[in-house]
Amino acid sequence: MAESLPDELLSEILCPVLQVPDDIFSQILVVSPFANPASASRLQGVAQSCTPLLYNVVVIRSKTQAEALAVALCGTHDPGRFIKTLRVEGGFGAHMGHILKSAPK
Repeated sequence: MAESLPDELLSEILCPVLQVPDDIFSQILVVSPFANPASASRLQGVAQSCTPLLYNVVVIRSKTQAEALAVALCGTHDPGRFIKTLRVEGGFGAHMGHILKSAPK
């Protein structure tokens, strides 16, 4: 069904779920404001046209997430161009080099 909806409508539906306000994004707390499962991970199967929304704000909290993002950025669809805001909660080695090169914004 999602494939039949216009991108503009999908954006209106998903933006409230996926949007992260700047004040929350930049908080430095003992417990991360992103410690709960991300809404985006539950919505990844919605539609390929939602890719820009899913990658708009990226929060990396573990080595596994950094590895998964690095693999996703190797794909042919170049999702790195959609990353506008990146929060890294730790040091994740060589994967970060690839992520940063793939996310020019």
